[in-house]
Amino acid sequence: MLNLLRADFYRLKRSKPLYICSAAVGIFTALVMINTIFPLVENKETIYPNTLQWIYLLFNESGLLPTSITIFQAIFITMFITTEFNTGTIRDSVSLGYGRIKIFTSKLITVFSGSIIMMFAAIISTLIVSILVLGVYGSFIVNDLFQLALMMLVEGLLFMAFASVFVMIAFIIKNTGGAMSVSICLILFFDFAVSGAQDGLWRYLWLLMNISPVAVPNPEIDSIKIAITVAFSYLIVCIAIGGFVFNKQDIK
Repeated sequence: MLNLLRADFYRLKRSKPLYICSAAVGIFTALVMINTIFPLVENKETIYPNTLQWIYLLFNESGLLPTSITIFQAIFITMFITTEFNTGTIRDSVSLGYGRIKIFTSKLITVFSGSIIMMFAAIISTLIVSILVLGVYGSFIVNDLFQLALMMLVEGLLFMAFASVFVMIAFIIKNTGGAMSVSICLILFFDFAVSGAQDGLWRYLWLLMNISPVAVPNPEIDSIKIAITVAFSYLIVCIAIGGFVFNKQDIK
């Protein structure tokens, strides 16, 4: 298992799609944030009491940025996984005697790490734009940092849940174009369907709907509980399906 993780993280370190998608996330986030923050400069202190809290806006930007991040996430994960099918790397790992569950788990952990890197690319971009446009203002207390850390943990869990969906799709389809198309269409379809529906608890069954409720200072406990429950539900179901399918596949 350690050898598999070492090899996968080496690939992750050298992965051009990861760097390209992370850079794209950072640049797109910066452009959206500049456009959003500039009109709010005069009222900045009434919106957020300090510069650091503008990070919350990243996950509140009408779903635009969270949706964009997940699309780039889908592109990276699809290319990372399906390339190994196309080049025969996964077949070679199986031939060397590595268990399929261990191979699947190693890929999953690796893309989880890549997903967190992309999320932090967006966070850092937001913070840089906030400092450049608004300057450093307000006071920071320990509770501010705790609330931000809690928000990042929950958001990170949600993005890892998204990653498990894309990994499952990639392992089932195995073709780069097909898996990428299905993943992106899935994001856009559910985003459109849920955003146009009336409010109700069922809306929160879609991962994206749980991103903004926890992206506020002092979020409601119920919002956190729902987000964590939904994220773990996706993780369990998608990992189970993806692992089962891969374990039964005929790898050529």
